Amino acid sequence: MDVGLAVCAERMPALQHVQGVQCLPDNLPDFTALTYLRLHGSGMLAETIACGSKSLLYLEIDENHDNNDLTWLPGWFTGDTFPSLRMLKFDPQYCPWVQPCITSISTLTELDLRASRCWRANIVSVMDPSVF
Repeated sequence: MDVGLAVCAERMPALQHVQGVQCLPDNLPDFTALTYLRLHGSGMLAETIACGSKSLLYLEIDENHDNNDLTWLPGWFTGDTFPSLRMLKFDPQYCPWVQPCITSISTLTELDLRASRCWRANIVSVMDPSVF
């Protein structure tokens, strides 16, 4: 966890917008007003997470240009973890698939795969084709 974010949750409970951090903080639920989070240079997300966020509406996950790992969404990345998420932007870099876990986020109104090189056929096999 980023130590600075631990301090922010205690001293700045009304914080709504955070960008530039590299990982989801362990104290994410403590940010009860947080609506926008941008992870920068995160590469692969952790295999596990302590808790999600009920307040988070917008999440951006940038790729890590210094890392050869693919940006991907682990199985915990679901609608249960982020029950209010409206917009998700992430760059799967050279990943040829979109993980099925995103289909459980029924509150999404905007999905931006950035300059994705995902194959359309694999996206359509995971998501409702009417999106396209």
